[in-house]
Amino acid sequence: MTLLGTVILLTLSLAVTLFFEWGHAATIGNDPTEQTLLWAFFHSVMMRTAGFNAVDVMQRQRETVMMSMVLMVIGGGNAGTAGAIKVSTMMILVLVM
Repeated sequence: MTLLGTVILLTLSLAVTLFFEWGHAATIGNDPTEQTLLWAFFHSVMMRTAGFNAVDVMQRQRETVMMSMVLMVIGGGNAGTAGAIKVSTMMILVLVM
């Protein structure tokens, strides 16, 4: 359940990040396509785990920041050291609802 949740969260966060930040010149709008994809993937992973940043957080779009907050509440997997409620707990809550 943790792996499925991780894949779902990574895919959704990558899609949302790319959608809202692709043309935003203050973050990744002027970067080459490969670098933009790598940046979006990096932040999709780091928002739930270590919290590292490659761009200024204050320059991100409001929607990306909101998604970051949701992902920070969910956190990482059960065996990891990331804080928050954990991915499997989130998956159980989703299945129960």
